Amino acid sequence: LIETAAVKFYEGNFVHLLKKVRERIRGFGLDDQFLFLSCDCRRLPVKSDKVDLVTSWAGLGNADNSKEILPEVFRVLVCGKNFIQMDRFYEEGSRTVRASEKMGGGDLGTQQRMETELVKVGFNVPEFILNYEGIGHEEGDLFPLKGDWAAWKAIVKTKKPK
Repeated sequence: LIETAAVKFYEGNFVHLLKKVRERIRGFGLDDQFLFLSCDCRRLPVKSDKVDLVTSWAGLGNADNSKEILPEVFRVLVCGKNFIQMDRFYEEGSRTVRASEKMGGGDLGTQQRMETELVKVGFNVPEFILNYEGIGHEEGDLFPLKGDWAAWKAIVKTKKPK
């Protein structure tokens, strides 16, 4: 059983995104293998050690306090199974990180911070795959600030130890 959860980010509710994902999964005939939830990911309504795979597509980078979500991901994940996420990372001390921190975010915005928190929760040391990196800024996105380094679509893969 693979379970997917969506966070209510800030004041918004992203149930419509779950519906789109559910429709796509149904098209592959896999909808009976997923449980779709719209919930506060700091308190997942799932029993401990019941989820075979947890994925996040920029979810931690957009959550109010990512550090509060990681213990729940660890709790629900079956021992020996993977947590895989995609996110962006920035350089420690950069203008982007400082601005994000002032806005109440940035708690896991660097590779080192992410690794430290994952290990602190109990995960194995993560593997980072940086797909795109360099100095740049995408129109419509607040971060990274123009001129700052970023790694886009960085994949972080780790396991809950057996």
